[in-house]
Amino acid sequence: MGCGNGCLSPANRVALTGAAAMLWGCAEAVSPQPSPARGPSITPPAKAETAAEAGDAPPILWDIFFDALAGATAPGRMIGRFHITFYWIEPEAAATGPLRALRDRRCKVIARVPATFKKRVRLQGTGRLEDGRLVSVSRRCKCGSRCFFVVKNHRWGIGAAMRPLVPFRSIAVDRGVIALGERVYIPALDGVRVPGDEPWGGFVHDGCVRADDVGGGINGRHIDFFTGGRWGFADLAINRKHTVTLRAGGKRCAKSDGAHIDL
Repeated sequence: MGCGNGCLSPANRVALTGAAAMLWGCAEAVSPQPSPARGPSITPPAKAETAAEAGDAPPILWDIFFDALAGATAPGRMIGRFHITFYWIEPEAAATGPLRALRDRRCKVIARVPATFKKRVRLQGTGRLEDGRLVSVSRRCKCGSRCFFVVKNHRWGIGAAMRPLVPFRSIAVDRGVIALGERVYIPALDGVRVPGDEPWGGFVHDGCVRADDVGGGINGRHIDFFTGGRWGFADLAINRKHTVTLRAGGKRCAKSDGAHIDL
């Protein structure tokens, strides 16, 4: 990078050593020059050091540099305080009670499951059968009661508009408040180590999530945070929080941590 008109002022060039000058893109090393005489010469105390003698660039230049760096990773506008709840894939293995039929959109029986499992899947939205199949609640059904469908090719189920759900990254929202697909930054999550094994867990969260789902009970300033399984909720450090601050993802979440989950 060459030295243009905005490279360094004469005063700052005096203060920079050759190494600091190279840092700012100037090919020519600059040596400190004496200031013009203004009255009697005053010898500074022996222990005093100027910024150049200490090998540091003037503080104002570092402030500008770090302010620019912060701006490149800053979240967007403030959205506000939201009530937070958590949801996960409900396992059939833990359910009890008399057997009830899970029917598909054409009323064909998918499986007969314990009554408590059927009730919880209707609440959580997704459940895993003992045979390993994943079922989700259907919003289109010819039967009188709520129907279900088998999810294929999506390990963690799907949300609204067939969006794949991702543990610790997907949230359910009220689309009148947060648009589906919008990336959101949650400061309370930033720096929190999430439970589980990589790539779905076991990493330090960057605070970035995405609106992938909706829910009948999610209205207004309320988000539902997807944790994959109940274990994800039980071991999550923020599981006792009732409200969190939300900001638009902005530049901070333009590219979330792809080493773990590519949003």
